Amino acid sequence: MKTILITGSAHGLGRELATRFARDKYNIIIHDKDKEGLETLKEMITFPGWATCDVVDGDLKERETINDLYAISKLRDIDILINNAGIRTSGSLKDMSAYNISDMISVNLIAPLQLTRVIYPIFLKKKSGMIININSIAGKNPNSDEAVYCASKYGLRGFFDSFKFEAAENNIAILSLYLGAMNTDMAMGRKDKNKLINPSDVADFVYNICVGDFKSFIIPEMDMWRKHR
Repeated sequence: MKTILITGSAHGLGRELATRFARDKYNIIIHDKDKEGLETLKEMITFPGWATCDVVDGDLKERETINDLYAISKLRDIDILINNAGIRTSGSLKDMSAYNISDMISVNLIAPLQLTRVIYPIFLKKKSGMIININSIAGKNPNSDEAVYCASKYGLRGFFDSFKFEAAENNIAILSLYLGAMNTDMAMGRKDKNKLINPSDVADFVYNICVGDFKSFIIPEMDMWRKHR
């Protein structure tokens, strides 16, 4: 049975992804800063006997967390990495603190690069693997008051647009998903939450991509816009 690592999995899309893959008995490695949320999710996954579940709690900005994720990924011989964790702070640049800027760049860009760097040799050794990046439409289409957030997402796009060529030479698939607004905690306070993308729909889509056996084509990226506006 395959093993999948999902960062930022205590809530929102990450939680939906973890439970969706667990139902098909994938071995799950869940990660988040929210230790209590992870323990609740682990119980949801393991109590019905769906799958095995390893838990890593910690801040992706910390080297120790990256090392812990690498260690359990190597032990479980990981097959799929989903870079899902992300944060968003909007506002005018003049009102953006140095901490806000560093935090968004570190979590949204540096962390997935560092995690990919340490997981990549595991995939290289067995000449297979898949890396899925949960990016944002903001990584292609900038908006007002999102300069730093867009910078982090454009950077993520640029890295994987280049890295996918090297990965493909070694039979490692890269899929970048550019999502519109989802009905998660990140959309808290929006009056149109009922019109936003349902994270369970995205989880079903990602699952179907991963289990599909496509012989003659690959899907390097996909835009996912909300249906209702």
